[in-house]
Amino acid sequence: MLSTEVVGLSDWMHESTLFNIITNITFFKSYTLTKVFGIWKKNVRYRNFLKIRQKLVRDAFIAKPTFAENIMEINRCLYDLGQNKTIFNKITENKSWDMKVEFNIEQDQTRKIANSQYENIIANKMTVVVRKVQNEIYEKCNLKDVEDQDEMKFGQQVKQKPMNLKRR
Repeated sequence: MLSTEVVGLSDWMHESTLFNIITNITFFKSYTLTKVFGIWKKNVRYRNFLKIRQKLVRDAFIAKPTFAENIMEINRCLYDLGQNKTIFNKITENKSWDMKVEFNIEQDQTRKIANSQYENIIANKMTVVVRKVQNEIYEKCNLKDVEDQDEMKFGQQVKQKPMNLKRR
């Protein structure tokens, strides 16, 4: 036996009137359109976010794991190079510009010290860092294991579901 629901005419008229009043309110009148537009807008924003993130991964050289730490080390070396004095600038009261020979000797000594510091920083520190980066890149280019190749996918676009499908 089928069960049926019966609504009285007065109750139906009351509910119908309430429905018509509610659907005349702007919020409820445009609710479905607003909801669909909101989903579309969130999706567009999310896709723009993915594009910007992809561009950063592709273009942000310092963010690459192979280079990040090494670039900081090279920056430290360059800072040390900038801190070296190449000109002797201490002229005391007893010395004058007339003593050209002594001045030239002091300048030569200062330049020799600076030159040895430059050679030390460039030859010992920077070339080691550059060779380290070179070896890391060479190793990553010659990978044979599949597990190692997964690390190489850093920065490649990952296919993802749109936001509205992820929430379900």
